[in-house]
Amino acid sequence: MLEILVLGDLRNTKYFHNMNQLKALQEIYRTANISPVFRPNPLFASRLAEDEIPYISLGDVLENRYIIRLIKEGDMTGYPILTNGPMLVKYDTLEHLAGDGWQLD
Repeated sequence: MLEILVLGDLRNTKYFHNMNQLKALQEIYRTANISPVFRPNPLFASRLAEDEIPYISLGDVLENRYIIRLIKEGDMTGYPILTNGPMLVKYDTLEHLAGDGWQLD
């Protein structure tokens, strides 16, 4: 019985991690005072240069848009990020964004 519980917990690890990311993102959008920066997502590795950072601009947060944008590491001079860099991917909901595996940095 213990083995089944452990296996079940392992299967749900990704779900719980995504839920934690979702809750953090919901709070960011609720307070609308920062622009979230993300770790590189393996799903989009082929579309990311080594020196590009995925983020959501503060303007997108304020407008409730869920757009992952890219900024060159050397171009990130201030925080929050106010510029709208090139779009990597757009989501309809925060749930879809978190479900795609994006992790806050």
